[in-house]
Amino acid sequence: MFESSSVLAINSQSEVLLISSPEKSAAKFFKNLEKIFAKNEIAPPQILFIQPSSTGHSVYLTAPQENLEMIKNCLTENKQFRVSRNELCSVSATCSGATDSQTIQTVLDLIDKNKIAMKAFFQSAMSSVVIVEQKDRDKTIQTLHQLIDKPVQI
Repeated sequence: MFESSSVLAINSQSEVLLISSPEKSAAKFFKNLEKIFAKNEIAPPQILFIQPSSTGHSVYLTAPQENLEMIKNCLTENKQFRVSRNELCSVSATCSGATDSQTIQTVLDLIDKNKIAMKAFFQSAMSSVVIVEQKDRDKTIQTLHQLIDKPVQI
């Protein structure tokens, strides 16, 4: 054991959009999305992550509710982008130190044990972030809340 890291807080974004496009270039995908935001005078959202696939690119993003509504409305008419119909949210476990593989494993074990349908997972320097459907938000928050102030051995 080297040191221990503990979860300090559980945070959540109540709505996360998943936007997809058949665009093969990540740079063009992002540039085209930014142009739409600028044209419609929408403040840039928080980009959680961009995911390439064999069919193009997707982005998970969040913003204040009114901005998310504006994004959904302007992309509904756009043939270049598709907004997922799944109602998603994020739940993150923020740690006292840098996150590591043991923190990831602990979070994933809890998600699995509690039969929560995870849509995506990503790691930042201080957080493990789980994307779930909004209907599973409270259960996910309660599940990860068990980790607060419990050291994770690394």
